Formats: sequence, structure tokens, C-alpha cells
Amino acid sequence: MDDSGLNVAEKNLYPFDDISSQFAYNNFTDKVIPPTNEMCFITHDGKLQRPYRTFNRSFEENLQHPYFRIMDYSNSLLTAWRSQDSKEPIELELLKLCDMSHNNVTRIQASGNIDSLILNKTEKLLAMVYHDEDWRVDIRRLNNFQLREVVYHVTPIIGVFFYNDVLFSLSNKLIVSYPEERHENCLISSSRKILGWAQHPTDPYLVLIEPERYKIIDLNTHALVKTAEWTDQMKWFNVMQKYLNHSFVLHVDKSTAEFSTDGNRLFFGGYGQLAVFDWHDMLRPRCVQSEPANIIDIYSNNYCAEDPGKSIDAHIIDMVPINRDKLLCVTADGYLSMVNIRTGKIFLLLKPGSGVRMNSLQLCANGKYLAMLGYYYNYNNSGCEVESALLIWKLSRLLNKGSVI
Repeated sequence: MDDSGLNVAEKNLYPFDDISSQFAYNNFTDKVIPPTNEMCFITHDGKLQRPYRTFNRSFEENLQHPYFRIMDYSNSLLTAWRSQDSKEPIELELLKLCDMSHNNVTRIQASGNIDSLILNKTEKLLAMVYHDEDWRVDIRRLNNFQLREVVYHVTPIIGVFFYNDVLFSLSNKLIVSYPEERHENCLISSSRKILGWAQHPTDPYLVLIEPERYKIIDLNTHALVKTAEWTDQMKWFNVMQKYLNHSFVLHVDKSTAEFSTDGNRLFFGGYGQLAVFDWHDMLRPRCVQSEPANIIDIYSNNYCAEDPGKSIDAHIIDMVPINRDKLLCVTADGYLSMVNIRTGKIFLLLKPGSGVRMNSLQLCANGKYLAMLGYYYNYNNSGCEVESALLIWKLSRLLNKGSVI
């Protein structure tokens, strides 16, 4: 790696050892001043539903936006708070899910806006996605935040993950990086357009979803295992996703392709529909055009039975599997639903309050807590104002509030 690529973040990293800074931060956490706008959600029966915990810094002088990553190994959650002022350092905070206590970790001064946090399984390595004019990934050691590698992309990064302490970053190119071995970055695959991706939970496979075809890559050998064309039905499905793949705030953590927890099914979200594939069928060499085992309609007039004329945008922008049969889905209109793949039933869990949206779902390893980014937006004469907060839900309570639609 070229050492000149180590950006200013390496020179401007410092812990919270300044007393005045520490007090100011703790002072914010202890205040009882409510945020400007509360992130309100509504259950199917019209009752107000609040998260188990809300971490909101929208009332500070410099509005703070959170990006987070659940740390399964230590049962914690790492949050990066980014100010709208690009000159302000990024503040990292560690939240322990066992007691919801939170402690400041460090500050990082870096050019560009942070867009995501990724950790390896042992939580020794941290990858932070930034973007300004270009996109890049900074890879650091978590114990001392030493910068180990910088990976540059020209087009927006849509996926980052660790596999055996090796980092894979994906835009329209798939690049592999070796932060501990200090090897040169290696280009594995490139494409004109990648709509989505999914990493198999147990086997060393990565699926790249393109408009006309899909590719399967072996993460151990970096070899292309298979390329197969989509059926005409799925090509139209992908056309809809290509032009309607949006949410209020773009985020690397969004996922519109996911494996079930047992790895037997691949879920692919589109506009108002969820396509379900048999993974073993997709992997078979002789299968040249995989047919979806099922396509479930997420769009439902029951979403707005009280207001039939209301326009619904049920495009899936994020989803997370609960088990081999159940999947949580967030749509662009702000609805959170649980889909039972085996029965085809859809359970409406949350409807958004006025001006509220959600994004970036993450579930802790034991399935007890669900974390998400909540957004509140308001249009005025000067444009659009956006506030965001980190929301923690107890999953069991949330599922008990659901109703079949």
C-alpha cells in the first residue's frame, strides 16, 4: 500500500482525554431536553409505539447523525456520530447492549462523510466507509485505531464485509484488501452495474446481482464459480429495482438481497415484491436460468385501508432475516413488516409517524434487540431539514404488536 494514501485521519486521531470535551459530551447524554422532533411510530391498531431506547443528538448546536454496527462478539454496538459540519471530528461511542450503558471511545478527524462501519468477527479490525468527491474505506485496528489500509473507489460503495480478516469492498468493482498481511489490493470482478449482493452465512460464497445475470464468487480462491442469466420475469423485476432503488438517506448498510439464516434461501427485494430463490438450485452448474421459488407481494392496499387514495411506496430498501422462515422488511414509505416465507403471510409491525422514516436494520446475534436508523424530515422554504437518531427495539415486544395484513 502507498503510505501517501494514509489520510489526515491518521494524524488527527485522539482519545477523549480532554476534560472539557468529556464534560460537554457527558452533559449532552444526561440532559432531559427533548429532541426537536420525536421519532414516533404507530402499531397496526393505531397506538403509539416508542423504541426501547433512543439515542438522539438532534438538539445540539451542530446536528449529529449516527451510523452504527452491532458487535456480536462483545454484545455491544459501535456508533459513529457525524456532525453536519465537515470540520468537526467523528465521535465514536460504544453501547453495551446488556445494560444500555455507553462510553466515549475516540474522535477521528477525516475528510469526507462517514457512511458505514464494518467489523470482522473477532472485532480486531474496523472498516469505515467515507465519501466526498470519491469513495474510500479506511481499515483500522480497533484497539488503538491504527490505520492499516485505505481502499479507493470511483463509484459509490454499495457493500463492505470481512471474510477471514480480509476486506471485500464493492462498487461496480469488487476489490479485496489485506490489512494485516499488507499485500496489495486486488481487483476480483467488475461490472457496469451491480444492483445488490449477499454473502452466504456458512459457505464461502458471494452472490453479485446484476440487471441481466448473477455471479457467484468463491471467497477463498477469489474465482468465479458461476455466471447465469436471469429469466425474463426477473429481468423486469430488476429493471424496476434499478430505477426505483432509493430511500430518503442512502446508506451502505442497506441490503435488498439476503440469505436466510440457514443459507438455503436467497431473498431479493424489489418494488412491492420479494423474490425467494432456492440457493442450491442457483448454485447447480446445469441451472442456466434460475426461476424464483416464490414471489411475495409486499405492496398491499391494506397498508392504507383507512385512506384508500393514499399513494404507497412499498419498495423494499432494507431487510434482515430473523430465522430460516422469517424476514423483516423496511419499505421506502416507512413501514416495517415481517414476512413469513413458508406461509406467505405478512405481519405489519410499525407504521411511520408524520415525516418519519427508517433505514439500516441490524439484529444482534441472540435476536433480542433490533437496531435501526430513524429519520425525521421536514420541507420548508430553505429546502429539506433532516434529523436522525439511533433506535433500539426489543424484538419480542415488536413482533407481539404485529398484525396480519
